[in-house]
Amino acid sequence: MRLTSLLRKEIFVAALLLKCMTACEYTDPIAPPGSLPDPTPVLQATLQLPATGFEPGSPVQVSFTLTKPLSEYAYVGLVPHYIPHGDEKENRNNTMEHGYLEGKTIGVLEFIAPHDVGTYNLRLNEVTGGGSELASVPFSVVEGVDQAYGSPTIRLDKTIFTPGEEMLVYYIAQPSYPENAWIGSLELAVNHGSEAESHRNVIQMQFLEGRTSGILLFNAPDKEGEYDMRMHDTDDNGQEVFHVPFEVRQR
Repeated sequence: MRLTSLLRKEIFVAALLLKCMTACEYTDPIAPPGSLPDPTPVLQATLQLPATGFEPGSPVQVSFTLTKPLSEYAYVGLVPHYIPHGDEKENRNNTMEHGYLEGKTIGVLEFIAPHDVGTYNLRLNEVTGGGSELASVPFSVVEGVDQAYGSPTIRLDKTIFTPGEEMLVYYIAQPSYPENAWIGSLELAVNHGSEAESHRNVIQMQFLEGRTSGILLFNAPDKEGEYDMRMHDTDDNGQEVFHVPFEVRQR
C-alpha cells in the first residue's frame, strides 16, 4: 500500500514536470522581455551586363551580387532564351557554358558569345543537382553591334561606397581605342581633360585591353572624400573621354 502511494506521487510529479516543459514560458535572464532573434536575411541575387548586344564570339562579362554567400558550386550558365525559367536541372541540361561563383558574394565572370546570332540568357543557379534559378539577364548576339555603339560611357551600381569596398564598373568603349585605353579612380579635384594629368594622380587603374564593353572590379579608396571614375582613350598622352563621380564615406 505504501509502495503504491509513493508510485502515485512520483507519477503526479512527473506529470507536472512534463506540463511545465511543454507549456511554461522560458525567460532569458539576459534578453529583454519580448525580444526576438533577428530573422534570417532574405537572399537577393542580381546579374548585370555592360551592354545588351555582343558580336558573335566576343567576350561577354557579367557581374553577380548576392546578399549572402551560396555553395561554392552555385554557378552562372549561358542558355538559349527559350529554355523555361526556374529549374536548375533544366538550365543545366541546356547550358552552353558555365562559371562557378566559388563562394563569393560579388564578382565578374566571363563568357564567349555564341557564334549563332539570336537571344540568350545568363542564369544564376543556386546549386547543381536540383536547386533553383535565382536571377537571369538576357542579351543578344548581333553582327556589327560594336560599330553601332555610341559615345563611351561608365556606369556604377551606386554613388556612395565605404572605404575599401568593392566597386563594379561597367563600361562601353569605342572599337578604335587601343589596348592601353584605361579607366581609373582619382580625386574629384583633379583637373579634367588631359590623360597625362589623370595618370599622374590616379589611385587605381585598369586597361581595357581592346574591349568595347566590359566590367571592371575596383576597390573604393581608403580615405573618405569625393572621387571620379574616368575613362581615357589611350595611355600615350591621350584624352579623358568620360567620367562619373562617386563618394567614399563611412556608414
